[in-house]
Amino acid sequence: MRILFIHSPPDIYGASRSLLRLCNELRTSCALGVVLPGAGPLAIELTQLGVEVIFHPELSIIRRPKRGGWWRLFGLPVSIIHDLRRLVEIIGAFDPDIVHTNHALMPTGAIAAMLTGRPHIWHIREIFVEFPWLWSMYRRGVAALSSAIICNSQVTAHQFLGRDWGRLPIKVIYNGVSGVHFEAGAPEKVAAFRARYQLSGRSVGVVGRVKLKTKGQEILVRAAALLAKEFPDVRFVCVGDTYPGNEDHLTGLRRLATEIGVADRLVVAGDVDDVITAISALDVVVMPSVHPGPFGNVVMEAMAQGKPVVATSNGGGSGQVADGVTGFRVPPGDAGALSRAIRALLSSPELRTQMGLAGARRVAEIFSARRCGNDVLALYGDVSDAWGYEHANRSGRFQWIRHP
Repeated sequence: MRILFIHSPPDIYGASRSLLRLCNELRTSCALGVVLPGAGPLAIELTQLGVEVIFHPELSIIRRPKRGGWWRLFGLPVSIIHDLRRLVEIIGAFDPDIVHTNHALMPTGAIAAMLTGRPHIWHIREIFVEFPWLWSMYRRGVAALSSAIICNSQVTAHQFLGRDWGRLPIKVIYNGVSGVHFEAGAPEKVAAFRARYQLSGRSVGVVGRVKLKTKGQEILVRAAALLAKEFPDVRFVCVGDTYPGNEDHLTGLRRLATEIGVADRLVVAGDVDDVITAISALDVVVMPSVHPGPFGNVVMEAMAQGKPVVATSNGGGSGQVADGVTGFRVPPGDAGALSRAIRALLSSPELRTQMGLAGARRVAEIFSARRCGNDVLALYGDVSDAWGYEHANRSGRFQWIRHP
């Protein structure tokens, strides 16, 4: 079976890492291609897996306009037309059995699949609570242009409620981590990371894009102020950078830390090439999202390495953390509750170890990359059966035929 993924951006963050793991699981069963808007680290790693990478610089993605920039949306139809022409060519050349769009706000993959007579799967990895009215309309298009919809958590699937969505082929398939994530970072690399950022004592960290009032790094900084005197050796680490154009969020985070007196306790590591090493260097991992996150790969990555996790209770991370067993769930935006959970973990090495071991077991049972790959492969088979096919030649390729 030949699968063509449509994906953006070409960097390596949550959705990209999930795509890499999925391709790694599927590559022995399927011929894989990935359409990307440009070169970058993701293309390099995909190529190393034996995945065909196809560059399409005009690949369209619906982005939130900056303040006063809503007029830019008027240019979207033109870009979509140019995008579609090239995507139709790519689909014709690659000849996939299924087109799999890996980003909710990339509509052209679904449209091109329809125009070329291919089944389409839409992978929803995002939450749109900020735009309820726009999402209520957009999700109808997602449903109409999908042979199946994969949601990476119950929270993302819940976005399709509100009318009779029971007939939609929605499948919740959790992201997964591979065996390498259960191995701690190399001791020399961990030691180098800690030395570079002067983490001589204990450390509490958040890993992910820096985006204030959404990802919640400012809530961790406020919690740090509540813990500073009690734990003078603890450093609070932010691993990750801002989206291009959002550099003011990082400036605002540093300003807040200065205003409340914890600038010397805040470590901003920025992007790192080796996330496993960064997580291994932390004693406690937090996911302080203010807006509900769709899943949170970092949560299961930290749990796989035996780290206790404190996550807010409003997103996909809450479904990963077993409260009081593998970590704690706290209300979003509540620096006091976050500080109390962190305090409990910093005060007890035994509790950190106990919860860390329980977390690793939970990830192995529920959130493995192998399980994710098998579930996606099974869905491909279901879509194939529903769409209908006939053998086209002796090589085993399929010719898709729509049944009335």
